[in-house]
Amino acid sequence: MNRRMPRAASAGHTRIVVIGTLLLAIFLSIMPMPAGLLSYRPDWVALCLVYWSLEAPERVGMGTAWITGFAMDVLYGTLLGEQALADSVLAFITSGLRLRVRMFPRWQQALVVFALVGINHLIIQIAQHASGHPGGNWSYWTSDGIGALLWPLVYSVLRHLQRRTAPS
Repeated sequence: MNRRMPRAASAGHTRIVVIGTLLLAIFLSIMPMPAGLLSYRPDWVALCLVYWSLEAPERVGMGTAWITGFAMDVLYGTLLGEQALADSVLAFITSGLRLRVRMFPRWQQALVVFALVGINHLIIQIAQHASGHPGGNWSYWTSDGIGALLWPLVYSVLRHLQRRTAPS
């Protein structure tokens, strides 16, 4: 006899996985690194938001992105709403492109992720410039390329985690 868990239980598992991966991404984003390597750190939160906006848009949308971005603003000590705005726009654009991007092979998705994370960082740079803070140099954009290169791995790990924890 094949028993399936109720839909509510499945939603609960998905919620736990989403929150766990976003918390891990926040941890990876604030973990101390040598100063010379900081420009190579991918935007883990943006990568997770892109994944969940593609795979579970009913769970992760602009609200979740805003809350996550606001938490990053608090942790980084930046202007409140700067990262929140950028992450909300990222989730909005990703959900709009969702059906097209999911059809692409991973290497083409990586190019889209590069553009999405680049837009995210561009919004942050504009907000910093508008508030009178100096902008980053070209090394600031290195993390976008690193994130795009890591996208197939990030996608595979999050997909495996999502499927592994989903009730059967």
